[in-house]
Amino acid sequence: MELDERKMKILQAIVKNYLETGEPVGSRTISKYTDLNLSSATIRNEMADLEEQGYIISVGAGKPILRVTEMSYPVLKGKAKVNIKKTVRIKTKEKTVEETVNISLFDTLKQIRYEIASQKGVPAFLIFSDASLMDMCRKLPVTPEEFLSVNGVGDNKLKQYGDRFISAIAEYKASQLSSFV
Repeated sequence: MELDERKMKILQAIVKNYLETGEPVGSRTISKYTDLNLSSATIRNEMADLEEQGYIISVGAGKPILRVTEMSYPVLKGKAKVNIKKTVRIKTKEKTVEETVNISLFDTLKQIRYEIASQKGVPAFLIFSDASLMDMCRKLPVTPEEFLSVNGVGDNKLKQYGDRFISAIAEYKASQLSSFV
């Protein structure tokens, strides 16, 4: 997944400020001196994602003060893509579960599920639940045998939907490998 527009603008503001001042940049500085119209808290959340991906680093104790890393420049020039993982909460009758999954793959699998459900005229959750899609993101099955190990997948769903989901997962895995080469 590429950086969304808001993260890109925040990263650009951090870089611009860092290049102008040579000093680390905090969320309050970005909030005050840019036209992003975002709160410091929102900017801090976006900065946390950027830091998790290695595009900026925290250099101070206490309040988060950040500076760019070498990884930032290719992204800003449009020469590199960024994958962002997101914590997704699933509420079940028993408890709320938090999982970290690749949001790009999760969104792709949700789109496939939606397309199948639309064709069949049924609700998407009847195809696969979000929990099943998250299990696919965790296990990354690329064979029918591996796909059967996903929660919520049996022989019937494997036959009906397996090929589309396995293809999408295999494509995702291949793109991840090619980004490391």
